[in-house]
Amino acid sequence: MSLALADLLYLFTAPFIVYDSLAADWAFGELGCRLLFSLDLITLHASIYTLTAMSLDRYRAVANPLATSSSPSSGMLRVGLAWGLAVALSLPMMITLHLEDGDEGQLCVPAWDEQSSKAYMSVLFCTSMIGPGLAIGALYATLGRLYWVSQTRPWASGSGGSTSYPPRAPRPKVLLLILGIVLAFWACFLPFWLWQLLPLYRPDVLRTVPVGTQVTVNRILTGLTYGNSCVNPFFYTLLTGGKRRRNRQVTSVNQPCPKSSPQ
Repeated sequence: MSLALADLLYLFTAPFIVYDSLAADWAFGELGCRLLFSLDLITLHASIYTLTAMSLDRYRAVANPLATSSSPSSGMLRVGLAWGLAVALSLPMMITLHLEDGDEGQLCVPAWDEQSSKAYMSVLFCTSMIGPGLAIGALYATLGRLYWVSQTRPWASGSGGSTSYPPRAPRPKVLLLILGIVLAFWACFLPFWLWQLLPLYRPDVLRTVPVGTQVTVNRILTGLTYGNSCVNPFFYTLLTGGKRRRNRQVTSVNQPCPKSSPQ
């Protein structure tokens, strides 16, 4: 629910950001400037941190299922930490956003100098891309290895473990879905962040690129970040579909049989 809420709110801001990019004039007032751009930044990071928390939960459930806590309070705590961290990192942007007159109209921009912008964007890149990206990649890589080992080694049944069964072939679908989650995250966010940091660290590179090309590239890369929120439901629905089916099967097996009729 946390991931769905973050993704939906993030996509909610897309029409306003697209309009601003195409019109080159902010038309939603001072309140809209602060609210929409702040919501855009908060939900972007909330989505990333929720993905990280979900990856950690999946790893703990597989690596040490008996010690895994599934209580609602622990889940709410992780969700609260994800959103709290997203709000904390977005506060500098939320406070400094304001309307500024540009060449073609009003612009919604933060009020800080180049050095402050460079430091803030670098912190966001490390805390919202590098850290979560490496964590998600490492956790799912370990999950993939654990899944592969569990499927390819012989296993035993019965209280004494006397009956052995041959190893089961890994299902390509599971491994591909795990790989898809990691690749989608990096493919959607890394180009965007590198493009945001490029003018701060290598402004000379952009001087050779026409302004029209820069605008087009920025629009495409921004669209990629929205694309990640679009593909998340498909990945996580497909990856958890088998678990739901198994739960239903277990529930039906555990149901008491109806009493037979005297006839």
